[in-house]
Amino acid sequence: YNNGTFTMEGGSIEGNTALSKGGGVCNYYDSTFTMNGGSIAGNTASSDGGGVYNSGTFTMEGGGLKDDIYRSDGTISINGGYFGTEAKDSIGASWIPEGFGFITNDGSDAMYPAADFPHKLTEPYVSVTKDGNTEYIHDVAQFTELNTDGATYKLLRNIELTSGLAVPADKTVTLDLNGFVLKGTGTGSVITNNGMLGIIDSKPSAEHKYTKGSDGLYTWDDANGIIVLAGGAITGGSGSFATNPTNPDYATNLAGGGVLNNSGATLYLGNVNIVGNTAEIGGGVGNFGTFEMAKLDGMDEGGKIVGNTAELGGGVCNCNTFVMTDGTIDNNTVSFMYGGGVLNYIDSTFTMAGGTISNNTAPQNGGGVLNVSEFILTGGRIENNTAGSGGGGVANIIVDGVDTSPSFNMTGGIIADNIVNNNSVSNNGDDIIFYGAFTMEGGGIKGEITSIDKGTITISGGYFGTEAKDSIDASWIPESFGFITNDGSDAMYPAADFPHKIDMVYVLVTEADGSTKSIGREGLQTFNALSTDGATYKLLRNVELVSAPLTVPDTATVT
Repeated sequence: YNNGTFTMEGGSIEGNTALSKGGGVCNYYDSTFTMNGGSIAGNTASSDGGGVYNSGTFTMEGGGLKDDIYRSDGTISINGGYFGTEAKDSIGASWIPEGFGFITNDGSDAMYPAADFPHKLTEPYVSVTKDGNTEYIHDVAQFTELNTDGATYKLLRNIELTSGLAVPADKTVTLDLNGFVLKGTGTGSVITNNGMLGIIDSKPSAEHKYTKGSDGLYTWDDANGIIVLAGGAITGGSGSFATNPTNPDYATNLAGGGVLNNSGATLYLGNVNIVGNTAEIGGGVGNFGTFEMAKLDGMDEGGKIVGNTAELGGGVCNCNTFVMTDGTIDNNTVSFMYGGGVLNYIDSTFTMAGGTISNNTAPQNGGGVLNVSEFILTGGRIENNTAGSGGGGVANIIVDGVDTSPSFNMTGGIIADNIVNNNSVSNNGDDIIFYGAFTMEGGGIKGEITSIDKGTITISGGYFGTEAKDSIDASWIPESFGFITNDGSDAMYPAADFPHKIDMVYVLVTEADGSTKSIGREGLQTFNALSTDGATYKLLRNVELVSAPLTVPDTATVT
């Protein structure tokens, strides 16, 4: 009988009987009873509250309560603990925090055997909201599918899954990491998508820490990690076999340690980290459907695919359609051969319009990107990647001796500061190495470009570092195109890094000593005199003079 303050940390109250109220505990008016541990079981009362009768303040944080609870007055707050069925059935919904609920006691705490306390109160792992209505998932063992069409699943704490999370083919859902970590602890991909899935993070300011292994794999370790990434994360996956891929050969490798996007599925990746996963192909992402990596509405940035490893395609293995308009593919590693950041595989298209592919590593070709199909670069940056043999930034080549006619089309973006670290290899293409077709109409390349057997290159525009310019063969440039000096008018391509520009050449000037210079479109703005003595000015196309007439100074003899 409590008429003051009673705190229970352990021990047991059992086998007691009250002729009126409160067989185990009677907590009277203006009194406080706090239960953090111990057990109340096998008590009875002739009137109310075989376990606890309350008319004061009763707070339960833990422990076990087998018998019923009765509230006459006052307040009851139950935030945790184990319960017998009689106790559970007597608990009012208002006594439990919003979202909390009962799960089956798994018997892991021997002090509270499931035979006596079959129920456990726990905070929710996930909220499921559809049409303004919210339900909760309290048992993580039941969190195996995102199967409520049109719903948003929101993580409410860090979750470790022993089996992967799947989206059925006929479902459209959103997964909000809410700043938490979704970790796979078993085998397979953390998420397998067969439907339409958007992955976002409504709490991107949350921080988690990671360690980096000697193999390049990041491991989630909030206690001791030194690498800090903002936002929630998908981690710990090891890849699964793809379902009904367009090419049956793709089904023979474990793909997509973090996320496997199957054939026919669509996935939108927002401001989310896919980090610390591994697979045979596509350590972070294995895509066999349609995958878009973007800055979605209301977000400050796109996602990050970082610190993953694979035999091929450390960050991403794309086997269908991949569109990247924002985000980062960074610090991924392949252990076997190709594509540290991205492997764009047979019969696939990778379009990069923004974002960054950086700091990825491959022991052979394609530190940043290994393309054997079609890669379209319209924006973004491929930089600071490393390969052991060729194509520190991009390798546009065939693999396994199969001619897949790889093509790389560049109208924007930057490829810069990539390296090949095997100095015994000649003509290795620090930034780019090409076997297939390379077409460039814009963008900027800073480092060496190399064409190997059967490589066809056409460059009709863009900005270039001196190393890139010096590696370009004259046959790669169409007739009447040539290099002019970058005037720095495009801030994205500063003259300090890209001093040269390819443009249409309107006039070729051959000086008396045989040296040549070009006058392009920009040069026509000030082309008003033939002033280089001894030079021959040759028109390569029709010219409309901006500053007419064209004059020859009396000090010059020209043709």
